[in-house]
Amino acid sequence: MNVHKKCEGDAGGASPPRPAGAGGKRVAEPWKVERFIQTPLREWAYAAAYATSAVRTCALGNYLRFYNAERRHTALGFQPPLARLAALSEQRPY
Repeated sequence: MNVHKKCEGDAGGASPPRPAGAGGKRVAEPWKVERFIQTPLREWAYAAAYATSAVRTCALGNYLRFYNAERRHTALGFQPPLARLAALSEQRPY
């Protein structure tokens, strides 16, 4: 499958695909990604003994709501991500 094939309406003069991180886009450093993965594993997956995989999966939704709406993040000035997002939205109303 060619993922770079032309799409309908493509101008044709488009530049070739660039590697990830090109064009000034930020790419997460591997240690940051690893740290992000460790947090839910520690706080959700390994925090309790779940009876079944289905029960653990069900608990994931609750954890993600907590993580985004209530859990304070040091990188965000001890605010949850949704509070930080709301503050940014007020600063730049598009």
